[in-house]
Amino acid sequence: MAINISDNSPRVSYTVADGVTQTSFTVSFIFFAEDDLNVYVDGTLKTLETDYTVTGGDGATGSITMSVTGASGGSSVVVTRSISLDRATDFPTSGPFQVDALNTELDRLTGIVADLNDKAGRGLQLTDYDLTTNLTLPDLDGRKGRTLAFNATSGAVEAGPTISDVQTVSAAAADIATLADIEDGTDATDAIQTAATNATAITTVSGSITNVNTVSTNIADVNSVATNMAEVLTADTNAATATTKATEASTSATAAAASETAAATSETNAATSETNAATSATNAASSASAAATSATAAQTAQTAAETAETNAETAETNAATSATNAATSETNAATSATNASTSATNAATSETNAATSATNAATSATAAAASQVAAAASASSAANTYDLFDDRYLGTKTADPTVDNDGNALVQGALYFNSTSNEMRVYDGANWIAASSAGGASMLEYLYIATAGQTAFSGSDQNSNTLSYTAANLIVIVNGVVLEPSVDYTATNGLTVTLTDAAALNDEIHIIAFKSFTTADMVSATNGGTFGNNITVNGNITVTGTVDGVDIANHTHAYSDLTGLPTLFDGAYSSLTGIPQGLATTDSPTFVTLNATTVDLGDWTITESGGVLYFATGGVNKMKLDASGNLTVTGNVTAYGTV
Repeated sequence: MAINISDNSPRVSYTVADGVTQTSFTVSFIFFAEDDLNVYVDGTLKTLETDYTVTGGDGATGSITMSVTGASGGSSVVVTRSISLDRATDFPTSGPFQVDALNTELDRLTGIVADLNDKAGRGLQLTDYDLTTNLTLPDLDGRKGRTLAFNATSGAVEAGPTISDVQTVSAAAADIATLADIEDGTDATDAIQTAATNATAITTVSGSITNVNTVSTNIADVNSVATNMAEVLTADTNAATATTKATEASTSATAAAASETAAATSETNAATSETNAATSATNAASSASAAATSATAAQTAQTAAETAETNAETAETNAATSATNAATSETNAATSATNASTSATNAATSETNAATSATNAATSATAAAASQVAAAASASSAANTYDLFDDRYLGTKTADPTVDNDGNALVQGALYFNSTSNEMRVYDGANWIAASSAGGASMLEYLYIATAGQTAFSGSDQNSNTLSYTAANLIVIVNGVVLEPSVDYTATNGLTVTLTDAAALNDEIHIIAFKSFTTADMVSATNGGTFGNNITVNGNITVTGTVDGVDIANHTHAYSDLTGLPTLFDGAYSSLTGIPQGLATTDSPTFVTLNATTVDLGDWTITESGGVLYFATGGVNKMKLDASGNLTVTGNVTAYGTV
């Protein structure tokens, strides 16, 4: 079985509902060995044979047998495929070619590609249209404890702020306020202010540098330094306190950096203050120790204290800025609260409007449902009416139809227009008969496009045809729906059709007007008439009257010459050598005797020879009749009637 990557996703998942136990799970993709499958229940990888068993595989699909009862909210079961990357078959360099083994090996390789494709599709990746960017992670030490970030210029991966520094502004607001209180002296600790105050004592130590250099001879000065040691130690304690507060300020400033540029500046400066304060503490401690042994250490302590004062002033400025920003944030928060209140009011109004709209929509839905029912009824009625019309008038056809337009039996009175003979035909229940004269139009069609509210339609239509009709001989159709006479419209004067209900704008009104059926170029069976051309009769003619003034049934006349020959025998008789002897005076016929052996009938001649009559044309005999009554014909014989 060949594996197609496009329809062989090596992953299938199931959801087991809360409290439901499922024991069988279909593996819908092809696998080869039991250990090709990974089975996870709620994210936990299960162990083959211990937790589940496998059937199938070996190049086919299969199933997993495992009892899973859905936990609260349901459990997920995910089955994936991971074919080991190895070569299962080594093909010989010569001899028979192992086609089955090759197919299996190719299937395994295709499966491995599908597995890798599935894993790649679930990984973090750039879009196809993105520019080339380095997505290599920083090394282990460079990313420890830090967030993942992307360079603002290149978009490359880099280590972001530390995890501990990522805080919200609201969480750091209290610390920022405390830092501001420390700076302006409203906080009881006043550590930074105390450090600045003790700078004078440190300066005193510096002024005693000469006495310190001659400790042995100026012990009083040294004792003075010892007396001031408490103040130096106080500076050390205050520096440590400043360190603690600076740490708090650093944390607050870090959080402020997440949302405000000014807060970010405060974070940086506060961090600097923290470092400098720590340095001040260290230097102050060193100064205290060195003051007992050397004036150099005292000078260092003085310098460190001055640095601490400067940093404290910077921290004061930054804290003031942070306080201002915090006040601005508070103002913005108040504005947001006001806006939220307004939004809540608007939301309440919208809710009321929505409720009103819902009520109106429900009313509209009810009305629409009623309209739909009415429209369906109207459509059904229109369809029935049209079907009745369609069964009665079959349209234009080239030959007589045997069924109506629906394939049903024809109904008596059905109509259609024969385009071959150019005439209307009506079905009399057995045959189609002409209902109009050939060549004369018996049905006229008119088309009008209505204006809004129009009821009366007359005069010239869209095709410049002027409406004219015979009352009761017309069909009126509006937008494909056949109207009922006297109910939906009135038409009495032959010139105007008036609708009962006014038409809408652009409604299409079709009017089909039928003429009274008349005959033309025909001889009436009742009233008689004149034929203007030859008549061919395939059968007998029975005459009860006269032919050209001669009573055929009771005719008696002696023909002494040709002048009295009835015109029924029209033609030239110059070739006759004898005179007809006359006709019988009774109803029984007699024969006419001609004193000639040949009769010339134009293209034909009749010759008697030896008791046989020969009928010839063009000098060739076509038929002969002997004395025994035998008839011989050269050609076809067509008979009308019984032979």
